[in-house]
Amino acid sequence: MTAVPAPRRVVFLCYDDMLSLDVSGPLEVFDGARRLVAERHPGAPAAYELELVAWTPPFVRTTSGLPIHVPSDARHLRGPLDTLIVPGGLGTLRFGEQPELWRWLRAMTAVTRRVASVCTGSALLALAGLVDGHRITSHWAICDQPARRFPRVDVDPEPIFTKSDKFYTSAGACAGMDLALALVTEDFGAEIARQAARWLVMYSKRPGTQPQHSLHLDQQSAETHRLGELRAWIIEHLASDLGVDRLAHQVGMSRRNLCRAFRRHTGMAPSKFVEAVRVEAAQRWLAQSDHGLDEVARRSGFASADALRRTFRRRLGLTPRDYRDSLAR
Repeated sequence: MTAVPAPRRVVFLCYDDMLSLDVSGPLEVFDGARRLVAERHPGAPAAYELELVAWTPPFVRTTSGLPIHVPSDARHLRGPLDTLIVPGGLGTLRFGEQPELWRWLRAMTAVTRRVASVCTGSALLALAGLVDGHRITSHWAICDQPARRFPRVDVDPEPIFTKSDKFYTSAGACAGMDLALALVTEDFGAEIARQAARWLVMYSKRPGTQPQHSLHLDQQSAETHRLGELRAWIIEHLASDLGVDRLAHQVGMSRRNLCRAFRRHTGMAPSKFVEAVRVEAAQRWLAQSDHGLDEVARRSGFASADALRRTFRRRLGLTPRDYRDSLAR
């Protein structure tokens, strides 16, 4: 990078009962990147110009009760903008049922290079009719709601963030920081984003294809019956034969009953759960070790490195090498 462009104007829309972290998290990422660019290019224009605007100024009440002073009225905002950030929170749907807001969002989108939402903020974009035909995400716990209400929107509950044309959407809370890091990467490169993540003591710069929740965390809250015990056993024996017949024998059930019970309690077939757990294990080995692909495949329970590559690409949309490279940037 030899030159810094004019400041990129990033505007956050604030409203009552939004989640404070949906604003403060991405805001700190952009500010960290701004400082890092300034250190590398003394005297150059600021990397980002950060603004908060409120729908009901001068104070916004967040879901936690934290008041935020935002004197700028959103309705007085004028473009052009580089990035518009729409946070989520418990007040999203109540706030979103305003035709005036829909018109405002459409007008701002027309003069904005890219529009991003955090958590349930994607519902505001959907209410304004902006993401019809686009793939979006939101917090995993409520993805079924926009999917039912907005049938023309492709709602994906799995990734932590998505990109579709100029629209970027992320899962809940901390995922907004991952999305902000991805935007910084687009603007100023992977090294600035990596340093910003390091400065904020973030575990890593997660790719958008990272699942929203860990199957290991799901397992911790599983019912204390034999299917819960089976899920724990699967996680501890990834290199074993985990075919359906073997799993049925492990819990003393018929193959047919196991498949029915497993779907009822986990929402997926036993084979799909095994595959998902193995992929998640491979992600950890790729992120936390320098093992070659053959060794990662063996430790994760895949028959070969080729089997790991095929499954990884099918489930995550990228190769194991691409995944490891994205974490090292």
